Amino acid sequence: MKNAGDQRHKAKKPQASAPASPCVGVCQLDEQQVCIGCGRHVVEITAAGVEAARARSLKLQGS
Repeated sequence: MKNAGDQRHKAKKPQASAPASPCVGVCQLDEQQVCIGCGRHVVEITAAGVEAARARSLKLQGS
C-alpha cells in the first residue's frame, strides 16, 4: 500500500544543463586582457556572463 507521501519522490525530468564554465577561480588578466586562469579574453568572459544572465531571465519567464 502506497501512502500519499510517496508521490512527492517521483523522479523529475532531467533538465538541460548549461555548458561547464572553463573558469578555474584564478581570475586575473594579463597585459593582453587574457585571464591567466582560464585563458579566455575579457571580451569572451563578459559575453559568457551576459549570455548566462539572458538564459536565467528566459528560464524565469518560462520561455
